[in-house]
Amino acid sequence: MRFKDLEPSELSETQRRIIADISDGPRGKNNPGRDLSRPKGLFSVMIRAPGLADPAQKVGAYLRYGSSLNARISEFAIIITARYWNSEPVWNSHCPLALKAGLAQQTAEALSRGQQPAGMLKDEAVAYRYCRELHETKAVSDETFNIAWGEFGEQGVVDLTGVAGYYTLASMLQNIGAFSPSPGVPVPLYPLKK
Repeated sequence: MRFKDLEPSELSETQRRIIADISDGPRGKNNPGRDLSRPKGLFSVMIRAPGLADPAQKVGAYLRYGSSLNARISEFAIIITARYWNSEPVWNSHCPLALKAGLAQQTAEALSRGQQPAGMLKDEAVAYRYCRELHETKAVSDETFNIAWGEFGEQGVVDLTGVAGYYTLASMLQNIGAFSPSPGVPVPLYPLKK
């Protein structure tokens, strides 16, 4: 790990306020019993730039808890992004959430190996196509855009793009943090051959 966990006494007043906002926001409300008073993982890196951490954590909270996408599609888009960035921390945090939200284990396993999953539900196939195209080509074709619009609607397309963008940032920040892998993940992120 390149960034040591910060003790509350090491935080500036601005950093403490941001951590309090995280704890008092949807992350704290949706994770009772979880200690969010100390920045860990993504936030242990992000908090070092409070001007980034404050708005970014609000965007992340919206995308996790307030977007128009259901949790299964949102978490699937997150682990698709983690796969593209080879981000074990994001994968290890969100793969269990995707499975809990109803994503099939075989879908997660294929994705973890860098393969296109077979047997996806219709909305999953649309999300996969959209996210894959966005990550690989840095855009989406009119055909893919229209299919996603038909499945998720106007706000859903924006939210799906937002998930891919925010978790690209989260993946990059956690990748530079060089965190140790989490033990006991139900589907590990397999290294891809270069």
